[in-house]
Amino acid sequence: METRSFADYLRALDDQALLALFALRPDLVSPVPPEFSSLAIRASSSPSLARAIDSLNEWQFQVLEACAALKEPFTEKEIIALTDASAKFVIPHLLALALIYGGPKGYWLPNSLREVLGN
Repeated sequence: METRSFADYLRALDDQALLALFALRPDLVSPVPPEFSSLAIRASSSPSLARAIDSLNEWQFQVLEACAALKEPFTEKEIIALTDASAKFVIPHLLALALIYGGPKGYWLPNSLREVLGN
């Protein structure tokens, strides 16, 4: 399945992935969003993204910055080429935080992430 939007990506997450997202980013569920498009708007808002970015360690942040430097959709191979082979272990965490989204065919960034990073 090709991901067409951030809301589509969130809508396709299974219950376990959604629970993990809400545990990592509790600001997304207070108040409870009425639908996935509202969740996507909240999750891609600058304040919410900034809080999620603040939770990253230095290496995770560097990998996220490398993602932001790439043209979308970008691949794991491109991320590794800009960073290091160990970046492949950071990608699942960035996905769990919804700081990147997509899958094996490519990844995207939530709309305002580059702006929050200052890119």
